[in-house]
Amino acid sequence: MAPEEEKLTRRSPLDFPIEWERPKPGRRPDIFPQFSPMKTPLPPPLPADPPEEDEEEEEKKERRKKEKKILKRRTQKTQGSSSYATNRRNLWSIFH
Repeated sequence: MAPEEEKLTRRSPLDFPIEWERPKPGRRPDIFPQFSPMKTPLPPPLPADPPEEDEEEEEKKERRKKEKKILKRRTQKTQGSSSYATNRRNLWSIFH
């Protein structure tokens, strides 16, 4: 098959011979698939190390702080609207 292909197509003398070229990749699945990198475990703590907080506890604390901030903002908005209403009533009573 190789000599027939050489006769059909013109090739440069500088090109590698057909026998040296790589064949097309097959349809088989890759035997070395690429996996996502693994998370390496931390070494066990030494006796002198300070105790570490769990990530879940830190996340819970952050969530609580965010919730408190949101609640404060909501209460400030509602208080602001009530003070606006009282100011409006006062102005109404002054001018009418």
